[in-house]
Amino acid sequence: MNSVEQSWGKLLRKLPLSAFFAKKLANINPVLTAPVQAQAGHTSTAALQEADILQPIEQYPLIPIDTLAQIPDFNKILNIPGAELEEVASYRTVCLALESGEKKTFVLLNGDTAQYAHEYRDLCGLLRHKGYAVEVAYLSPQPVYESFLKVAKESAAELRRLASLAVPDNNVRQPRDQGQQNTPPTLKSNGVTQNSLKGSAPSINAFYNIVEKGISLGASDVHICIREQGAKVLMRIFGQLEPVISMSREDALEAVGVAYNKLASENSRSRTAHQFNPRDKQYCTIEVAVAKQRWRIRYQSTNVEGGLDVVLRLLASDLIAESKPLADLGYSASQCELMRLGLMRAVGAIFMAGVTGSGKSTTLKTLVTMDPLRSRSKWYSVEDPVEYRITKVSQIPVQRDTSDEDSMPFIEAFRALMRMDPDSILIGEIRDKETADLFSAAVMSGHRCLTTVHASSAIAIAGRLCSQPILMPRPVLAGKSFVSLLVYQNLLPELCPHCRQPATSVCDYDYLGFIARKFAVDTSGMYVSSGHSCGQPNCRNGIIGRTVVAEMIAPDSDMRALLHDGKDIELERMWRRTRTVGFDHEDMTGKTAFEHGLYKCLTGQVDPRDLEASFESFQTYELIAL
Repeated sequence: MNSVEQSWGKLLRKLPLSAFFAKKLANINPVLTAPVQAQAGHTSTAALQEADILQPIEQYPLIPIDTLAQIPDFNKILNIPGAELEEVASYRTVCLALESGEKKTFVLLNGDTAQYAHEYRDLCGLLRHKGYAVEVAYLSPQPVYESFLKVAKESAAELRRLASLAVPDNNVRQPRDQGQQNTPPTLKSNGVTQNSLKGSAPSINAFYNIVEKGISLGASDVHICIREQGAKVLMRIFGQLEPVISMSREDALEAVGVAYNKLASENSRSRTAHQFNPRDKQYCTIEVAVAKQRWRIRYQSTNVEGGLDVVLRLLASDLIAESKPLADLGYSASQCELMRLGLMRAVGAIFMAGVTGSGKSTTLKTLVTMDPLRSRSKWYSVEDPVEYRITKVSQIPVQRDTSDEDSMPFIEAFRALMRMDPDSILIGEIRDKETADLFSAAVMSGHRCLTTVHASSAIAIAGRLCSQPILMPRPVLAGKSFVSLLVYQNLLPELCPHCRQPATSVCDYDYLGFIARKFAVDTSGMYVSSGHSCGQPNCRNGIIGRTVVAEMIAPDSDMRALLHDGKDIELERMWRRTRTVGFDHEDMTGKTAFEHGLYKCLTGQVDPRDLEASFESFQTYELIAL
């Protein structure tokens, strides 16, 4: 700490609480600290409130702290559920009473909470009424306070062991602004994020090292594979799994165990198992701060033959969904137009299908931001979990317990929002009959609804919805105003334009010749990955990101008739015969996601080998004659 910081520290330690609150309120609203003129014989409500807030609360100094390590030793927390002061348990969101000795306490305040003066005063009054002597108050930054809450039920000794848990860059405390929310984490030269979440416990360090490494590499998922011989950490980067870290079996078990037991958000653990068990399927949510950005980690474990797999889905939870054009995601102009027309319908459903991690939710949220009437209509969403905040949308978070097959939080949330006068509804996923029935009722009662379904193609959405366990009736699905659009999408690795190599220099001549003959295209413009990083920004092994390949069907009356009768094969052939141009043309009308990928191969955006790996070989792909 430099001399300036030391001087400020001494000043803050002498600052009485009343002055602190007055200054804080002045920063928020200078009007609150101005003198209030009341008429003779009358005291205004504002004057009473102001006097009540700004009066001296306690006659001892406020002590600012920056880390968990600076919190003194204590015996127990007095105002958490089940404690002596449970009647003020709600105050734990802004102030905690901790017993430091026999009938002696100190209070920990949340420094980022502006309106806690009344709660703090009431808490101190209750402590004195119960016979406790309040010694001192500590003001902590919000990340420190929230981290403390995560381990609040642990013993004092355990808290000391986790002293520096989740404290991002406290030497310089700067308020976050909106411009920083969408900024990627700043990296050190060694690829580890600057704001380390390391504590003194090796197991905590090991877990956060894994998380930080995944975030620094831009991974969407982290796979911790623990076996008898050891453990490997694989990370999905641009859709490809890469081995990144090797660990001992014991270290890996301790890391995932302490994450589940101590770092899980309140009430997020599996209902059937509140303590880590490597022989059980367990789920929880963990929230951390890395590089001045909040991340939500979806933790899922399952026992496998010879060990345990734990998968972490990394979600930047404080990002606001951007109005990113569909074209930037990879959709063609003809597909963007179909999306726009589908979204313009005031009533109807848009179904989005794709494999896990194919960007379905991202596309749906992009559609929501495209709604030209969003500012004059009420949007609701029910999501598991809320991955990105969407402006002008009331987002309802739910959590499915993967260890409890009877858990149906979507249904409860859906029933509640239907009483909230919605215009448009986004449902994270349809996977059971109850949710499907509510979704169908919402569409048929005059709402615009968007959702996702696990299906292998746009046509397969119908089969998925009408079979077990969803069982949506065919007549409902084939209704005139029911389906606006059926969409299937996948994500393919996008080639780095700086280091890609011509396919003719790598691929077999017969391989390229077969593609040219079968699809009647010129393959001279095809490129493949270099397989190495060229040093350009975002280039990793010749890949700079992922791009959408998609297919979509806007059913007409003839298609709805086939859909009604369950003739899905005939429906697919009818739709594919709406194609009027070759595979080397940008118009995607009547083209499958595979054929969209073929076009991107022909234009040098995608490696043809990656297209085959995500779908099927060019040899087995079935063409439909026009």
